[in-house]
Amino acid sequence: MDSFNNFCKTGESKYLDSIPDEIIEKMITESVKFLWERKGKRKLQKTLMSHYNLNDDGNEKSSPKENEKHAEKLVAAFKVNVTGARSNDILIANNETCKAGSIHL
Repeated sequence: MDSFNNFCKTGESKYLDSIPDEIIEKMITESVKFLWERKGKRKLQKTLMSHYNLNDDGNEKSSPKENEKHAEKLVAAFKVNVTGARSNDILIANNETCKAGSIHL
């Protein structure tokens, strides 16, 4: 419990490594809830999430390369029924998975 108290007092993430996993899991669960509700000491919550490479929703952060690959897949799946598109044309998606999408050329 000394490590937990030290983390709460100082906000230094070095103390998190010596806190038992079951307590860390509870801390992460509560931090996700409090970050969503915008309650508690946000700096401590953010430090905890950052130390374990987690987003505010508790999911692991993805790398920029993974995000880029995901975006490329979405663009590849973006189907349009337009031929001869010109500059300043707007292409609108025509299938269920991308029906809210559009591209301004």
